[in-house]
Amino acid sequence: MKTSYCYILSSVPTLRFGEAPPLSSERFLSHCSAWLSPTEMRTLSEASLEPRPDCSPAAHGSLVAWNNWETALRNKIATLRRAQFKSDPQSFLRREGDFFSEIDKIVQEAFSLDDPLAREKELDAARWRRLDEIESKGLFSFPRIFSYRLKLLMLEKWSSRTRESGGESLEKILDAVFKEGAGAESPAELLS
Repeated sequence: MKTSYCYILSSVPTLRFGEAPPLSSERFLSHCSAWLSPTEMRTLSEASLEPRPDCSPAAHGSLVAWNNWETALRNKIATLRRAQFKSDPQSFLRREGDFFSEIDKIVQEAFSLDDPLAREKELDAARWRRLDEIESKGLFSFPRIFSYRLKLLMLEKWSSRTRESGGESLEKILDAVFKEGAGAESPAELLS
């Protein structure tokens, strides 16, 4: 246990799934920069909710563990979605670095929900649990710091989803459909 890990983790607020982030992920990175090595900071800075296709097996174990699991999850989601549309998912799949038996059940349970927002929350709850597993390597450890960063990114993702931003996204989609010549005279007509 490094004392820097102990300091970082004891000086940040607890995160809870579904709540607003108590600090930004950028602020967390800034907080960590005084205490972590350049290699650890690079790993933390490159941490993303999206799997990295260029992730080397020689990268930090936390990054590899997350990347492998998230890739397997997204591959299963792509396979299920493509099956619904009766098309081949192969062009959407990425090479998986490991096998996770729980992925099938997670995706099946999420896709049993009719509401897309509830489905996404269910998938993110599974991601949160996976990050809990990654951080269980030690109370004051780099995997816990890595997990904290990804959890902050997840909370930021959800806090940015507001009714207003959803309305703006819908309008952009309708405008794009309208511009492609959907046959309606205005985007509002597409909804009626």
